Amino acid sequence: MAPPLNEIRDSLAKRFTDAGTAGTFVGYKVDDYMIIASDKERSGEGKLPASTFKIANSLIALETGVVQDVDKDVFPWDGVKRPIEAWNKDHTLRSAILVSAVPVYQEIARRIGAERMQKYVDLLDYGNRDIGGGSDQVWLNGGLRIDPIEQIDFVDRRRSRALPSCALSQ
Repeated sequence: MAPPLNEIRDSLAKRFTDAGTAGTFVGYKVDDYMIIASDKERSGEGKLPASTFKIANSLIALETGVVQDVDKDVFPWDGVKRPIEAWNKDHTLRSAILVSAVPVYQEIARRIGAERMQKYVDLLDYGNRDIGGGSDQVWLNGGLRIDPIEQIDFVDRRRSRALPSCALSQ
């Protein structure tokens, strides 16, 4: 497949400047196979994936069997009161992703384990593939970095069913 077309729109970068903040916008026009970005530098700069890693973490959980049913497998609340009230209850994978429940995803990552996490991060060609810092912290403060263009590519490979392995491509 040919690389996508790229378009840098300075008018998008100006919105960040006008708001007194730094940031980048990257969008993808699927039908045109075109990436639209607010700037060239920041859109190619790797950052911690933070909550966006929940997509990969969920796929890996399903592929490894850590989660078999997104609505029936329950992750019990550990009783620790957290500032985000929606996290303070039992969750399924579906409910956890809806509220971005970090403690659930940390438990999922622990159950996956570092060796399998590394295997699947490699298979997914996810960012810089560095899961240093612990498999339950890698997306929060570990070594993993992914830039917005790579993130678009990952999500598009999921959309187009181009990720490796049976469950990951369904």
